[in-house]
Amino acid sequence: MVKMQRLRERGIYELPNGKRYIAVAALRSGYCLYTPLAWEQYGLPDYETDDAGQLFNNDQPTHWHIADLIDTGRVVDDVMACE
Repeated sequence: MVKMQRLRERGIYELPNGKRYIAVAALRSGYCLYTPLAWEQYGLPDYETDDAGQLFNNDQPTHWHIADLIDTGRVVDDVMACE
């Protein structure tokens, strides 16, 4: 089993498709990834990860892995709009 890399709490990450997400540790394990709009409106995450770092959308596996996320070096506390 591959150990999942660790994401920063409320860190802003970008997928190669240019979309940005806010990472939050999930209660069970892994992470939830929220769009800036979902974060600001207390919405649901677009993605969740499993223990291996695979990204899931609506409980369906995607071709994304957390290794695909690009760290912007920013956190929500720095820039709420995440633009």
